[in-house]
Amino acid sequence: MNKHRRKIILIIISIVAIAAVAIAAAVARNESVVGGLSVHVSSSNPQKRDASDVKPLLSPSEIEQMLLDEYPGLTSSRVKDVDTRGMERFLRANPYIESAQVGISVGGRVIANTVTRRPIVRVYCNGYSFFVDRYGRCFQTRKNGNADVIVASGDFLGPLPNEPDSLDISAMQEDTLLWSHPLVNIWKLALFLDESADGYWRIFDQIFVESSGDLVLQPKFGNHDIVVGDTADLDEKFSRLKRFYAKGLPHAGYDSYSRVNIKYKEQIVCTKRKTPAKSR
Repeated sequence: MNKHRRKIILIIISIVAIAAVAIAAAVARNESVVGGLSVHVSSSNPQKRDASDVKPLLSPSEIEQMLLDEYPGLTSSRVKDVDTRGMERFLRANPYIESAQVGISVGGRVIANTVTRRPIVRVYCNGYSFFVDRYGRCFQTRKNGNADVIVASGDFLGPLPNEPDSLDISAMQEDTLLWSHPLVNIWKLALFLDESADGYWRIFDQIFVESSGDLVLQPKFGNHDIVVGDTADLDEKFSRLKRFYAKGLPHAGYDSYSRVNIKYKEQIVCTKRKTPAKSR
């Protein structure tokens, strides 16, 4: 037998041996008892946002308890009996979870990697309170927790087209009957503020819809309102506002005006305050 043939045989034997060990390990793992449960949570997060300032709606301990309540015998089960696909479906059915992947480690530990939905605005409308995420999907607020997001309220003309849990605002904007609904403009404005590259426009904490349909922002500092109007030309409007904040307002004083109107093209119209400002 020449050296070349012996080398090929040794390689084949090595491959078979490695496969046999791997199969034996897999069989042993499948027959072993689950070695525990680990849950990892992150928040749905555009690349422009700093992940450190985004708190997931659900904590790892909350998701772990959900799984243990739904699968009470999980940690005493054999690995081969764990329904990882069923666990994924269960987690994805939760209104606060955007995606979930469940697997089992080499050591037999169940690993659940989840991504929670991230709201960009909380809406109070016609007796309802609900979140809206960056994709325009609406979902219920949490009873035992909250999210640090801008709040929207005001004069909504007419009822909601559906229950909040089934609303898709991104689809509403394509509907010839619903495209002008205040919710569409609220979502577009909240998305614009949320996606500001440097986080500059997170200075606002409330959106108000006036009876005229105009959107009005209330900043966290100062005692003035920003009249945005509709969501057309937001880049241009807020570029003007940023220049005004940098060069105009500091000289006049942050409490000099009660309203700053940026809805008109290429101009800012300010309403001077008649009485001393009261803190909000």
